[in-house]
Amino acid sequence: MINNFIPKLLLLTLCIYSLNRAKENLIQRYEKKDDLYANIGSELATTRHYLDSLGVPEKAKIIILADQTPNSGLYFINRPGWNIRDTTENSLNDLNNSIKKGADYIIFTDKKYIYKGFRGQKIGEEKGILIYQLKKR
Repeated sequence: MINNFIPKLLLLTLCIYSLNRAKENLIQRYEKKDDLYANIGSELATTRHYLDSLGVPEKAKIIILADQTPNSGLYFINRPGWNIRDTTENSLNDLNNSIKKGADYIIFTDKKYIYKGFRGQKIGEEKGILIYQLKKR
């Protein structure tokens, strides 16, 4: 009977801890307005509509440079693609690989991220967000 009680107690303790942790994370997400997700969301808040006005198709593959989140920027613009965190050597390799995989456009969240050797046609700029086309339409 003791052998059966201990695993159940451990599982119950783990479940209670997990529920409390999830509750705390949810509270922090709604109370804290300066986390990574909120920052990229506020930067790209109107970019989805701006991309639509530029005629960028919803299926166009987009690279966002620099988005620190796993995929929040892509979520906010409602487009498939990749996000690149910065302009380190590894990130630039990821950028080149993404372009080879068929990226159509690149969005720079800040002018400081445009690097030497970048080739693309600027198609728009809104609130410091730069949009470049990588392929001919």
